[in-house]
Amino acid sequence: MTKIISFSAVSVFGLLFTMISYAKKTETPMKPSNPDVRRVTAKEADDLLKGGAVMVDVRKKIEFSEEHIKGAIHVPYKEKKKFSAKSETFDMSKDKFPHEKLPSDKKLVFYCNGPTCWKSFKAVVWTLKNRPELKQNLWWLRGGIPEWKQSKLATSLN
Repeated sequence: MTKIISFSAVSVFGLLFTMISYAKKTETPMKPSNPDVRRVTAKEADDLLKGGAVMVDVRKKIEFSEEHIKGAIHVPYKEKKKFSAKSETFDMSKDKFPHEKLPSDKKLVFYCNGPTCWKSFKAVVWTLKNRPELKQNLWWLRGGIPEWKQSKLATSLN
């Protein structure tokens, strides 16, 4: 009986360790290897917003409709495959992003659901590649809506 309990405990700890390791590996980069991906904090994003920037929410429609940063526009990033690569070297052909809906005359700050949500990172990289003229007007809020709310900044609830 003791051997069974010991084996079960080891199995549970092994599973937890694997899950934690996987979660850390799937976090977006703290410092992206692409120098054109400019990361901002919620406070910096708020300052950009106050200066006329547009917040771009790339989450699913239902997430946007439940709550979003006040004044944000919704331009959803769609991962075609259920497990689209969670990597800086993701394959754009497996996803879809309607970058043509982005305003070309504004500073843009992309966000989603925080450090484990890759959609905003991918949207910035996608836009850099497909809309290079916007390069100087793109920022990425890695902490997303969780950081925004933690900073006690305004959201819209629907």
